[in-house]
Amino acid sequence: MPFGVVYGFVYILSYSRYLYAHFCRRCSMEFFLDGHIEAFKEIGGVANRHTYDNLKSVVIKRKPEITYNARFLDFARHYNFSIRACTPGKPNGKGRVERVIRDIESFLVVNTFADIDDLNKRFGLWRIQRNTRLHRSTGTPPVEALKQESLTTLPQIHYLPYRQEPASINKTCFVEFDTNRYSVPSQYGDMPCDIFVYPQHIEI
Repeated sequence: MPFGVVYGFVYILSYSRYLYAHFCRRCSMEFFLDGHIEAFKEIGGVANRHTYDNLKSVVIKRKPEITYNARFLDFARHYNFSIRACTPGKPNGKGRVERVIRDIESFLVVNTFADIDDLNKRFGLWRIQRNTRLHRSTGTPPVEALKQESLTTLPQIHYLPYRQEPASINKTCFVEFDTNRYSVPSQYGDMPCDIFVYPQHIEI
C-alpha cells in the first residue's frame, strides 16, 4: 500500500565508491544537511571536495557567476570542504552517482515496503551488501577502500541541521506552519517570530 512520496539522499566517495544513502519525507535544507552529517559520521570524516548537481540547496544561480546557497556555504566552512558545481548538460561530470542511482532504482522496483522505516531498514541492508562486495570498477570492496580515503577529521562542535522560516503569532497565540497550528505562551500573542525547522522537530 502506498505511504506517500519520499526523497533519497545519496552520498558516494569518488575513490573508494563507498555509498551512504537514506530516504526521508522531504528534500528541504534541514534534511539535506542532516544527510551529510549522518554520512560524515558513518565514514568517520569529511572528503576535501564535494561535487554537486545544480540543486537549489547548493547553487542559487550560475550566471553571471555561480552564487552558492549561503546556508550551505556556512555548512561547508564548518566542515572545511570545498564545493564544485557540475556543468549543466555534462552528465559525465557526475557519472559515479548516476550509476548508483540506477542501481537504487532497480532495488526499489523489485521490492515493496510497509512504510519509510521499513524502506530504510531494508535499503540499509542492501547498502551494506553493496559496500562489502567487490566493486566492478576498482576491484576492491568499498568498505575496504574507505580505509585509504584521505578524509578531514570531524569538527568537535556539532552543526545543527535546520532551516529558518519567518512566521507570525496570531492574537490567539497560535503559529501556523506546514498545515499545523502550534500554541505559544500568551505574552507572545500578535508578534512576529522565527521557526527553526529540524528533521524531527521545530522550535519557535
